[in-house]
Amino acid sequence: IESIVAHELAHQWYGDWVTCRDWRELWLNEGFATFIGADWLATTRGQAGWHASVRRWFRASQGGAPLARRFHQGDGPANANVYMKGASVLQMLRVMLGEEAFWRAIARYTGSDAPRLVETGDLRRAMETETGRELGWFFQQWVELGHVPKVTVSRRYDSGMLTLTIRQDLGGGAPTYALPVTATVIAADGTPHALRGWLDDESIDLQLPLPEAPRFVAFDPDAGLLLRLDDQQDPGAWARQAAEGPTAWSRMQALTALGETDRVEPVRVIAEDASESVYLRRVAVEALGAQGAVAVLVDLAGDPDDRVRNAAVGALGQTHGATTEAALRAVVRRDPNPDVRGAALRALGPVAPGTARTEARRALGDARNGRGAVWSAGLSILGQHGELSDIRAMLQPGAPGRIRPGAARAAARIIGRQSEPAAPAVRAARERVARFVEPLLLDADQRTREAAVGILGEVGDARSIAALEAVRRREPIKRHQDAASASIQRIRSRAAPAEPGENATEARLRAMEDRLDAVEKALDEADGRH
Repeated sequence: IESIVAHELAHQWYGDWVTCRDWRELWLNEGFATFIGADWLATTRGQAGWHASVRRWFRASQGGAPLARRFHQGDGPANANVYMKGASVLQMLRVMLGEEAFWRAIARYTGSDAPRLVETGDLRRAMETETGRELGWFFQQWVELGHVPKVTVSRRYDSGMLTLTIRQDLGGGAPTYALPVTATVIAADGTPHALRGWLDDESIDLQLPLPEAPRFVAFDPDAGLLLRLDDQQDPGAWARQAAEGPTAWSRMQALTALGETDRVEPVRVIAEDASESVYLRRVAVEALGAQGAVAVLVDLAGDPDDRVRNAAVGALGQTHGATTEAALRAVVRRDPNPDVRGAALRALGPVAPGTARTEARRALGDARNGRGAVWSAGLSILGQHGELSDIRAMLQPGAPGRIRPGAARAAARIIGRQSEPAAPAVRAARERVARFVEPLLLDADQRTREAAVGILGEVGDARSIAALEAVRRREPIKRHQDAASASIQRIRSRAAPAEPGENATEARLRAMEDRLDAVEKALDEADGRH
């Protein structure tokens, strides 16, 4: 809730006061609100909380579509990943320009005597004015291009010289990115040394004379680059970096790398240390899941901190076996926090589907669970592994509006798995779900209405068509009208055909007739107004 409120308050400036000129520039609304909201939360969550946000953004921004597409790039969506990659772009600017210059530039971009429409060029000019640096290259590669550079980092110490080799993979037509690379070297005596350079070609070597091999080398310690990174360092150095890294980001990177090794002990120490930031502990728990450290994770599933327990049961879901199944089942039944119980139930699904189905049925009948996280998890499990007989318990008319679409969608998944769709029991289930969903077409929440239209396309019957017709005529947004038309056509196509293909054709004809009727009605209304 706190995160949502911070994000929406940030929109008072970025989205309302300063508004993107068109949808192509939507990242100037959503990327800013994501970044600014997280920056405010960092005042209470600290550096580790901030870097946990950055880690989430970078992980979600590995795709290959432009943040703001330009006309010369051809067809495609106007924008992509405006929240996470948008925030990532601001993070990279912050690290590259430094705190003082970055925030001066943000103040210049934001400050004005009146609200205004903006595009990426306005932000670039504000940054250039305050820093005196030309930044067209930065915005072109991170906002207009859709690539994420693939970079490999390796270390070599020989004859008193440390060499850090940084290479970007230019295969497959990938463009050459200009990357300001940094590293912190911790010498054998604990002294830190900074290495800096520009990778604007295929590779670069950064060198540092040292009398002994370093304890570790932390690449990009401030999280200044969005990369697909292959960072090569020996496990002992990773263990030292996990414990002693100069920033929370460098420690998180080390813990993630240790997750690909069998070095459980240094990860366990951080995961179990209550004096560590919970954000670091959660990354350590995630690494233990990658290592398959079941015994340690079972212990952590009883940790006093709710957030650590939640991470532990999620990590247990990556493992298998009787111990894992028993531990997750115990959490589902006994943990005092419903969010943790819900996470354990979801994790139980891939581990033991039969047990998960049993626990999901039990959860839906347990008044202690209300209709929150455990209820939602139970619906998800039954959607994957449930039977027709579960649908009655899943569809609760008194459930909160946010729960009902999920319940109907899960029930539709059960129906969609049936091998005999024309069987009486399946038809009865369709009718039950359709009657449950149709009132949601009038819900005040737009997303609930959208979900209801789609679900009726899967399970609706002839009685649903009139309700969908009303939606098609009532909804002002064309894509919603089109979705209702598509669902009507799907329902008509499901009617038992007299000849193969006959009803699909009939449904298309009926849809065309419906659209003609709508056009004629609109023309009549226009004539009446004039």
